[in-house]
Amino acid sequence: MYQQALDFFESFVHQYPIDEKDTSLESYYFKYRHTFDVVKRMEELTRDKKDKELYLTVALFHDLGRFVQLEKYKYYNDVKTKFDHAKESVLILEEYEWFNKNNIPKETQEIIEFAILNHNKIAVEPCKGLKKELTETLRDADKIGVLDRMYDNTSDIGKVSDDVFKAFQKEKLIPYTLVKTGIDGILAEIAFVFDLKKKKSLKIIKKEQILNSRLELLKNSKYYKGILMTLENYFQTMV
Repeated sequence: MYQQALDFFESFVHQYPIDEKDTSLESYYFKYRHTFDVVKRMEELTRDKKDKELYLTVALFHDLGRFVQLEKYKYYNDVKTKFDHAKESVLILEEYEWFNKNNIPKETQEIIEFAILNHNKIAVEPCKGLKKELTETLRDADKIGVLDRMYDNTSDIGKVSDDVFKAFQKEKLIPYTLVKTGIDGILAEIAFVFDLKKKKSLKIIKKEQILNSRLELLKNSKYYKGILMTLENYFQTMV
């Protein structure tokens, strides 16, 4: 399954101008690279699973809609563009009849589509069994993939908003509707750790010190010590 998925992915995304020299946040290559970062993390999280190829396939397909989004709007932001990139990813697979052409059973198709549709939502729709396990693992791999990108933006990113810090202290995902500044967005990304479902995911974050580049940008915030304390308490409790 994964090889068929990889063939389709490469064919589809290379309709767009992927330039390895363009590493900006709003580039086709940025999402191309992110996809394989997520596949890498998915592989780490599923080494012992018999249906590993299913997990890797979902990781490969989860952001297909981002390429369409960038082509239309020139940047990635579902809120501002009112564009559901997860839904678009599913529509692409259906439009190209990928499931039918590769004889994917309807039940498997439903599981794949559910995981993709829910990979970036604040809350996952009720589910159980393989559907739940696949969705949670994809969400973890995606978040680790985002956080693993070194953040070295030195431009004026503003101050942490009071509402965003209060939301962070609740140890939950921060709604993007609260984000007002660049630094709010960085803290919202750090809050991804509160939504990680697998203990192995938290161990990866801690062992590889993945949050460090973002925390460095927060060191001058009046909330810096509070942010560190919240994270420390959370990791002590969960890992």
